[in-house]
Amino acid sequence: MLNEMLLFAATASEWDPEPGFTPDPNTVTPGVIGFAVMALIAAAVFVLGWDLNRRVRRLQFREEAQEKIAAEVAAMEAEQSGAAESGATAEPAADQPAADHGASEHDK
Repeated sequence: MLNEMLLFAATASEWDPEPGFTPDPNTVTPGVIGFAVMALIAAAVFVLGWDLNRRVRRLQFREEAQEKIAAEVAAMEAEQSGAAESGATAEPAADQPAADHGASEHDK
């Protein structure tokens, strides 16, 4: 099977459908219009790639900014909850001696 494929590949390159026929180079080449179309396609691909790169960088910047803001908010909430907890424990300690003092006066 492999030998047949190699034989076909070797003879296919020698096969000529119309011997002695050479096409006119002006009708088979793309010419100026083909060059212009390819240049426009290349320019469009370049612009689209540049725009895609810009959008990806913008998304990465937004994600980093959102993470930074979330970290700052979490730090502020932790600081506020820590201050509230220390304030909550400080207030009963301040009220406790007054309550004991008042209770001791009533007991007398």
